[in-house]
Amino acid sequence: MDMQVTRYVANDPVRAEAVKLRATALVALPWSGRLRRLRVVAPVAVLVHTLLIRGAILDGRAGLRYARERFLAELLLSRQLFRR
Repeated sequence: MDMQVTRYVANDPVRAEAVKLRATALVALPWSGRLRRLRVVAPVAVLVHTLLIRGAILDGRAGLRYARERFLAELLLSRQLFRR
């Protein structure tokens, strides 16, 4: 395995975020953390929030790309939360 890939897997920010969400009590989390714990709802909620609330849909292609990236990042986090 390439050294950079090995280093990335060891310092995976998605895995670290998932561990942090799992370790923190639900009551202690802010509303965004509580939403992220809803593994199925969170990616769709982030997509809707980014497009409509933050107005990314008005930015054209760049806004759609940003919304897609946010959705995929949240999807990876949800996937990590399902694993354990």
